[in-house]
Amino acid sequence: MSQETIDKYAHRLLKKLITSTPAPTLDDLNDFALLLKHAGLNQSQVESIFHKARESTPNETVDDTLLEVLDFIVGWCQPGKRIFNE
Repeated sequence: MSQETIDKYAHRLLKKLITSTPAPTLDDLNDFALLLKHAGLNQSQVESIFHKARESTPNETVDDTLLEVLDFIVGWCQPGKRIFNE
């Protein structure tokens, strides 16, 4: 499966997750980012998927949660919370 196909499916899954009821928690979205990492996606790809997902956020709370996970993805957080160590 190509990386482009994986990116497309990951984006679709994240979109479903952020529009689900109840809204996803920080742990839910963090776990999803970790899953993408363990599936072989790099930091740039995971970051892109989460940025694209922000276009579909149903409310400010979900958007804030996505932004917080993006901080973990890019490393703007405590070292122990970083998803990637690049």
